[in-house]
Amino acid sequence: MGLLTLPSDLLREEDMVNDIVCEKARLKLNPRTVVEWLNLDTDRPGVQILHYVFWAFRPCIEGLRCCRNVISVDGTYLYTKYKHKLLVAVTLDANQQVLPLAFALVDEESLASWRCFLEMLAKHLLPYDDDRVCLISDRHGCLISSINYVPAFKFPCGVHRFCLRHMCSNFNKKFNNIWLKDLCWRAGAEVNARKFERIMTEIRELNEEAYNWLGMIEKTQWTLSHDGGWRTSILTTNMSECVSRHFGVNASNFIPQYYSMRTYRKTYHGRFEPLYGEEYWDPIDFELVHNSAIRAR
Repeated sequence: MGLLTLPSDLLREEDMVNDIVCEKARLKLNPRTVVEWLNLDTDRPGVQILHYVFWAFRPCIEGLRCCRNVISVDGTYLYTKYKHKLLVAVTLDANQQVLPLAFALVDEESLASWRCFLEMLAKHLLPYDDDRVCLISDRHGCLISSINYVPAFKFPCGVHRFCLRHMCSNFNKKFNNIWLKDLCWRAGAEVNARKFERIMTEIRELNEEAYNWLGMIEKTQWTLSHDGGWRTSILTTNMSECVSRHFGVNASNFIPQYYSMRTYRKTYHGRFEPLYGEEYWDPIDFELVHNSAIRAR
C-alpha cells in the first residue's frame, strides 16, 4: 500500500501506489463505503508509515441490519513478504450464508490493533445507542482485553462470547483426552441447564482438574445453556454450527424478522460499482512508507 521502506532503502513500487489510488476511486464510485487510514508520522514531511487500515463496504454495512445480531471476528496472517495481519468481521444471514462486514490490515494482533478494529466496528456498523450485538471470537488475550475499552460489546449494549471449537481445542491441548474433549463440546452445545450440569458431573468424575479448568471460565461465555439467547445458537467463529429447535409450538411465533424474504432481499440490495481506467482516478497528495520495524519474512 503506497511506497514501502525496505530494510536497505526507500524504493518506489508503482503497483503499491496504484493500490492507494484505486482505493480512492473505489470510494468515489461506491459512496459511503468506509476506509480509514491510521498512519504514523515520520521526520520527513509528507511521508507516513503504514500502521492500520480499516475498510467496510456500504452494501455490507447496510446488509448487517437484515442479519442476525451476531458478529464473528478473527485474525490471520498475510501470506506476503510483509509480516502483517488481516482482521476480519463477518455475520450470518437468514439463509445461513456468511456476509463479510469489515476488514483491517494491522502490524500484529495486539491490544492496540484489536481495540482499534473493534472501535471502528462500533463506530461504523453499530452507530445507534439501541444496537445490540453478540461478538464471537477465540480466546486471544489481547482481543479479550480490548473488549474493556469498547462499550458497544459490553453488557447491556452487547456481549462477548467464545468460539466453542477453540475452547475445546485449548481444552484438549491441556488434557489430551478425546473423551474429555467430546464432553466439553457437549457441555457447551447443550441448551438445557440441567443436562449441562449432568455433563459437567461426568467431566468431574473423569478428571477433577479438567472440571476446575472449565469452572474458571464464565459459563455465559462458552455455553448455550447460560448464554441468554445472544448467540442465536451460533457456536463457533466459522459460523457453521447453527441450530434452532422449537417443538410442540407454533414455530412462526419464534421466527425473527431476519428470516423474512423481504429482509433477506434487502441484505443484498446494495450495488458495487466497477472501477474504470486510471485516467478517472484521483491523484494522491502524500507518500506512504513501510514500517522498517516489521521485517520482511
